[in-house]
Amino acid sequence: MSRPKIPLLAPLAFLFAIGLAAFVFPAWTDATIRLAKAAGITSDWAGYAGSLISAALTVAGTSVAAIAAWRSIAAQNRIGILTREEDRIEREMPGLNEANEYVSRLSLFLSEDIGPKGAYEILVHEGYGDLSVPTEKTVREILSNSQPHVQKRLANTLHAIRLSSRLVTDLEVNVEDALGQAMAGDQKSAERWKRRYEELYGQRSMWKLYLGFLRSQSVELHERTKTLERRQRICREEIEAFFGN
Repeated sequence: MSRPKIPLLAPLAFLFAIGLAAFVFPAWTDATIRLAKAAGITSDWAGYAGSLISAALTVAGTSVAAIAAWRSIAAQNRIGILTREEDRIEREMPGLNEANEYVSRLSLFLSEDIGPKGAYEILVHEGYGDLSVPTEKTVREILSNSQPHVQKRLANTLHAIRLSSRLVTDLEVNVEDALGQAMAGDQKSAERWKRRYEELYGQRSMWKLYLGFLRSQSVELHERTKTLERRQRICREEIEAFFGN
């Protein structure tokens, strides 16, 4: 729990009140002089003591004013930093929201349940069917507001999923053909089926791994979006509080 801050005007007002009471009001001044004479204090000592008191009040007032100026400058510098940070977040948020929604939808559709063939058909429907067109170019057209590193990372993942889906689909057909020939008693076909099956198992594992990469990117984009939204809200609240005061 933070302690309440004492306004810097309070010490200044207190010091001003002391000075006003000691050097302005005649009643206080006369009483001080009579008390000094009764105590046997000479005018030299009184002048010396007055100089010390005046110097102490001056130093105290200057210190308080310096602290107030330092706090004001520090607050203005922080507001400048918060303003720039808010501007940066506002520039990044549209592209981040765009990427978050798109990747979230893709990761929902591209699940292991639909299989490699279904995944490939979804990617074709999304515009990634033409192998002559770089995946990164298609991603840049779809996510035109997103940052380049987000586009590139997603493009690499989708490219891997597309190639892996196509390869696993073809291997599944070859394995079925080799299995049919092996069951007919062809020894060479049996060996070929075994090699194809091992290759299919490895490629299918890689395909699942690429889908996991896509899900990880979806989670990271979602968390990044929530983090920037919280940071933007904090910046806005502090800026509004500063100018409100």
